[in-house]
Amino acid sequence: MKKKILILVLTVILLCGLILFIFYLSGFFSRTKTFVIDNEEIELSIPIYSYSFKKDDSKISFKTLDSNYEINVLKDDYLDNMQEITCFDGLVTYYNKDKNLTFYNFDISGDIVKIVSFNYYKGNYCKDKESEQIESELKELNFTIDVVKANNCEQKQIMSDIYTYCLDTVTVSLDNQKYNLTDALNNNLISMDKIVRKNEIDSKYAQSIKEEYNNNILFNNLNYSLLVCENGKYIISDENLEYSNNLCN
Repeated sequence: MKKKILILVLTVILLCGLILFIFYLSGFFSRTKTFVIDNEEIELSIPIYSYSFKKDDSKISFKTLDSNYEINVLKDDYLDNMQEITCFDGLVTYYNKDKNLTFYNFDISGDIVKIVSFNYYKGNYCKDKESEQIESELKELNFTIDVVKANNCEQKQIMSDIYTYCLDTVTVSLDNQKYNLTDALNNNLISMDKIVRKNEIDSKYAQSIKEEYNNNILFNNLNYSLLVCENGKYIISDENLEYSNNLCN
């Protein structure tokens, strides 16, 4: 009887030892985990008691028995060494310049067993995605605006809240056709939002100069100037327009 009990105890001990060994090999007691991302080994800090690691082309997830507090402390400590960047669409990301790697969309769910997940991206996510967004936008903003200067310098209202200054005419070239700006706006071929957006993009690439004066924004490019007033007024003028408080009044 004692012999059977001894064998049973030894069997249980061996099984427990085997289970612990398997957990050890799986990284259950480790605080780091190495993932291969874009053919490069990246070592990440992880909560202790973690297992069931999964990785696809953009997401890493795993399960852990560690507490929410310890998970968040570890996450915050790790991300403190990375650059926090908010994308153009408001997404908050964390960029590791040395590894050229971005993490975002962190999530912790579950009670006793927590599921930790986050997205990763090889590169500067915000910069790359904004470039893709801008490239896509520019296909829709494929127009040019030309102006003809007037002899007399005065403001002329061409539509509600839209004015020209020191100009005779303003034309829009779109799809190999030239339109008067007023006609193009009335027929929804273009909008002031699109004109402003194109100037915003151009200013990022030094094709337009953007200056702010008490929440009023002045764009100067090679063909014309656009003053966007805080009160909702738009003024289009020649390329040499200089800001004045009187213009937005």
